[in-house]
Amino acid sequence: MNAQYPPIDALPSIIRNTVLAVQAETKAPVALVLSVVLGVVSLTCQNSINVRRPNMPASSCSLNVLIIALSGERKSAVTNLVLQAVREFMEREAQKSKLKLFDYEAKFAAWKIGHAVILASIEKHEKKYESNEQLTLRLSDHLAKEPQKPLILKLIYNDATPEALLHGLSEWPSAGLISDEASGVLNGRVVNDMGLLNKLWDGTTQSIERRGAGITVIKEPRLTTMLAIQDSLMMQFLDSRGDQARGSGLLARNLITRPDSTQGTRFIGYQPQPPQNFVKFHARVTEILNKNARDMEGDNFIRDTLGFMPDAEYHWVQNYNTIELAMAPGGYFTDIKEYAAKIAENIARMAALFHYFEGGKGDISFEMVDSAASICNWYANEYKRLFGPVPEIPQVQKDADLLVPWLGQCAIQNRTWQIKRRNILQYCPNILRKKDRLDAVLHFLAMNNYVQLIFIGKSRYVELNPQFFPLSMM
Repeated sequence: MNAQYPPIDALPSIIRNTVLAVQAETKAPVALVLSVVLGVVSLTCQNSINVRRPNMPASSCSLNVLIIALSGERKSAVTNLVLQAVREFMEREAQKSKLKLFDYEAKFAAWKIGHAVILASIEKHEKKYESNEQLTLRLSDHLAKEPQKPLILKLIYNDATPEALLHGLSEWPSAGLISDEASGVLNGRVVNDMGLLNKLWDGTTQSIERRGAGITVIKEPRLTTMLAIQDSLMMQFLDSRGDQARGSGLLARNLITRPDSTQGTRFIGYQPQPPQNFVKFHARVTEILNKNARDMEGDNFIRDTLGFMPDAEYHWVQNYNTIELAMAPGGYFTDIKEYAAKIAENIARMAALFHYFEGGKGDISFEMVDSAASICNWYANEYKRLFGPVPEIPQVQKDADLLVPWLGQCAIQNRTWQIKRRNILQYCPNILRKKDRLDAVLHFLAMNNYVQLIFIGKSRYVELNPQFFPLSMM
């Protein structure tokens, strides 16, 4: 399948309509738009849900997305359009956080005064050798009432050190590492710590040690990465750190695409995109983020865990086993096993995201698994196209590629589709002027219906197929 055309029809309705609308608005490559939309859906939903694969514990739904595209491919325009509702949500939450911090600082200042008063009373009783049992109980009660600093929501990091990223996740356990010019990210410290990014994709509990503050535990953080980088800069990264990125499994966790450019075809039309094409998507993003923010204010926040309906579970298992078989020697995925090992998990994650974002109730349906499988398998083909070994072209195919243009030119000059084989042997490209080699390539072309090998009288001719050598050439 052409890299420019992922299976958009397989997407659920809200997401599909958004991809089509954004592509029509920006004229950016469809694969680029799809990747950005998937990244935003992941960022929106990842803190609300987990997914439980068959016979496995609940796990994260976060996606990692990597887009390789030329400069001027409108990466920023697409990202800004799709992220609009997320950024508006962050602005509203920033205003709320400012008020919450003012309230916290006032309460904490009063609490510190009370703390100092109790300590002074205890010190006074100690100096007089008097019992301070009641004061100790009072101090214990006071410590239990220390005001808690409000959660500070930060959803998007354009670049960050590992320490800054973990610090942010300790305050709000869900974020996105998002950049439409990601060379700085890929060459920065956070990607240098590939093990950390892998653990954050896995969603495992992390801990950080702060000077003077002890160890802070970050329970099951969630991180979406959505990085776009120019082709030449990605090649530089692969040259310098590609083996490490593949060997560590960092690239294998990503949905990667290098779409064909649309530059030169982005003509302006007269039909603006109906605003409702974006409204439903942005409204759903806002609804999910608002609900999650309210849920996080409670003391016992727990993400919803989505399982599979029986037919969906069967379909996922079938996909898993098909992928596993393709990793065997000689199989389709045998040369990209590191990526193939993550496909089934990405299918489960994506199916859960589709189900939740589209407003599904209960367990994940067959349709959502089927949709996710189509998209993830397309990304797997992209990965194989980009990182799999290039198959060697058979010599007879190379010879055919050399002979076909010559045959076409010969037909034009002589105004006939019938060319004597003896003339071909005498005048064709020098490298093919050996009987056995020319016969091999002519038989190859005949098997592929480019030509017919015929006799006219006692002479051998090659008759060209007008389908491949059209009349307009004559």
